[in-house]
Amino acid sequence: MATERLREGLSYEWRAERHIEAVLCGVSDRRLSPDVASRLIELAAAARARRTRLERRLKALGAGPRLAAIPPLLERVDQAIEVALASARASADRYAALAELSRRLADPETAFACELNRIGAEESALVLEGLLALEVDRRARKTMESGGRR
Repeated sequence: MATERLREGLSYEWRAERHIEAVLCGVSDRRLSPDVASRLIELAAAARARRTRLERRLKALGAGPRLAAIPPLLERVDQAIEVALASARASADRYAALAELSRRLADPETAFACELNRIGAEESALVLEGLLALEVDRRARKTMESGGRR
């Protein structure tokens, strides 16, 4: 029962990382500054690395990820960053719970993978916070320059 919960949790996180990656890749090709675009691509690659780590653990546990549809891409960059930020923060919390469950099940490899992913998700959230602030500021300046019209 607990092992099945662990497999379900890992599979859910695999889908969450896939979603973060898709959201970030979807906006990285927009007209953004090269710095912001490269940061988004780096964050998408970090989500891909976390997802790969989860795939290895799921395989070791005799399971595989279950695919789910990726929601449509968002039009506005700030909205996409906000969605990725919320998802990264929530994932970090869930990774902590999965690491604890793994330790209770005497599965140190999965616990270690979850802790690495938790740290990675927390770091991504910090970067996303900064990018969101930059994007909101950029949109506000653009609105002010256009006389309040969007």
